[in-house]
Amino acid sequence: METVMNEHPLVDATANHPLDLYPRGNLALKVYDPDAVSAQPYSVKHILNWSGIHYAPYSKQKVKRKYRFFICELDCLALFQSAHSVENGKPLLMTAQIRKLKWKRIAVNTSSKEVNRARKLAIRALYTLGYDIGMVEISIFPRPPRYAVSKIANSFSFSFMHEKYSLCLNRLQKMQDQTSDQPVLGTDVEFVLRHANGKYMMASKFLDKKGKVGYDAIWIRGHRNQHPLVELRPSPDEDPREVIQDLYRCMKKAVRKINHPQIEWLAGGRPLKGYPIGGHIHFSQVSLSARLIRALDNYLTLPLFLLESETSLSRRPKYGFIGDYREQFHGGFEYRTPPSWIVSPTIAKGVMMLAKLIAVHHWDFEWMPLNNYELQNAFYEGNRAAILPVVQELWHIVRRCSTYGDYEQELDQFYELIASGQRWNEYEDVRKAWRLPPYRA
Repeated sequence: METVMNEHPLVDATANHPLDLYPRGNLALKVYDPDAVSAQPYSVKHILNWSGIHYAPYSKQKVKRKYRFFICELDCLALFQSAHSVENGKPLLMTAQIRKLKWKRIAVNTSSKEVNRARKLAIRALYTLGYDIGMVEISIFPRPPRYAVSKIANSFSFSFMHEKYSLCLNRLQKMQDQTSDQPVLGTDVEFVLRHANGKYMMASKFLDKKGKVGYDAIWIRGHRNQHPLVELRPSPDEDPREVIQDLYRCMKKAVRKINHPQIEWLAGGRPLKGYPIGGHIHFSQVSLSARLIRALDNYLTLPLFLLESETSLSRRPKYGFIGDYREQFHGGFEYRTPPSWIVSPTIAKGVMMLAKLIAVHHWDFEWMPLNNYELQNAFYEGNRAAILPVVQELWHIVRRCSTYGDYEQELDQFYELIASGQRWNEYEDVRKAWRLPPYRA
């Protein structure tokens, strides 16, 4: 049966395609291959550690509990938990004599803080390694780091999963066939406030929590009623230019609410130490898939990476790691990897136009260079020299997309800024670039 599954037309379980290449226009899921990974110059531990994921196949610390997640794309199809012993009701792994670990199957939709966090980590670990199908084991420890990957395996070797994988693959094929050419985009983008005297100001001093201009929920440590981040929430739209226009209207509203010319607006990645900020991009009317997230990582985040300051890059890997997304309760999802890109209108327009183009054409992108571990290391190390030639090649691919002409002016200006070698200064007041008061000509 395993051979039959490996020969499924939607599965790329052989060396037909290198890890960073995908068939144009077709769904081809990559099955975890431990031999291929072990043949790389980097170990699984190194690769996962780059993105802040702990890998502990062996640990001196006693394990509290283990979970095994059977992953297909971004879904968990089966879930097992380490069984409990009869010894004082303690987890099996906490007992002194363990000969063989026992497992019990639990509902795949089990929802607890521990299971949800472990599930997210399992999906992220497999994604980081460049694969779509596999079994990931997560160990829970009583002390930090409390969550760690302890095993990754080719899940096709588990015969009980074949039917579930077949159903999932067929569902993914239908999802691809129903791809919309008019995805809706939105954003929530953050910035911080700094007085001209150098003191940072609380967004909650001027703004309410809700609304199109509000403050983010994060608070100052030890002061739950003090919130430092301003958040702009323009209305979503099929036209990214409309999103940018409404973003500008949100900025003008923020000017009126804050109403203090000497308070500077700082964007980027981490202008306020200890409080990273982001420019999350929302997508709806387009199906969430690993292929789309990979396209955003490669064709949006890598070009934007070349514009980031050293301070902005320093928020990784805890924030800004590849593959960071969150599903929304109202439908759709948000892509969370980018920093706050409102440092200038040129960058903001480029990001939103590029996000739209990627959402429309992501099935056509054959090359995902971040699946190459050496490039992934360069990304987390902040190695621009290694990333630049890759982005140049990626942009040739972007320019060949049929909708590039719809956004040619904004995208050309965005790429010219990248090619110039400029980096943003996240300590410069963004109101100046946007011609907002007191800088309006």
